[in-house]
Amino acid sequence: TGNKTASFEKNIKEQLLSSDGNTRISLLKSIGEGKQKDELGIIKNTKLPTAVIHGENDALVNYNYLANVSYGNLWQNKIHIVPGSGHFPQMEQAEAFAKLLMDFHKHCSNE
Repeated sequence: TGNKTASFEKNIKEQLLSSDGNTRISLLKSIGEGKQKDELGIIKNTKLPTAVIHGENDALVNYNYLANVSYGNLWQNKIHIVPGSGHFPQMEQAEAFAKLLMDFHKHCSNE
């Protein structure tokens, strides 16, 4: 799996380097100016279905933090964990992630 890890890390690095640097600058500037939205308030008060999909081994986003957020309409009343993935389950476990996304889409289509 060393080869797979190296390939994944190369892919992430390429994506980061190809992203628009102005976006990062604008985001940091808006935070510094206090223009960010109250994301916790939005997610708590939304009536829209919300899917939270978390990589089992995500080292950047703390699961316990996510578990303690108040959600207005959390899909299936749970945070969906993608086994064997870190911060990028959509890439690391693409099939499992796609299945969750399609199930969520079906759920939203039936509401």
